[in-house]
Amino acid sequence: MKGALRVRCAGGPNATKRAAIGYRFDIFPTRCDRAALPVPASVEGKSLVPVLASAAADPRQSLYFAYRNYQRAVRDK
Repeated sequence: MKGALRVRCAGGPNATKRAAIGYRFDIFPTRCDRAALPVPASVEGKSLVPVLASAAADPRQSLYFAYRNYQRAVRDK
């Protein structure tokens, strides 16, 4: 299943699609990066700022995630 992660930021491109893999835990490090704040070492997500700047940027090639004790999933390119 694919779901869209929509991001709007000041100075960013309008209505641009990216093929990068992102997930909700990438939002916090992205916001830290945009605010020029350090990302705590305990954060597992990756900043999507490079993806917002360039279509060629891709922070990860795959994503493993789980929903409670019921589902496990792998998403890759």
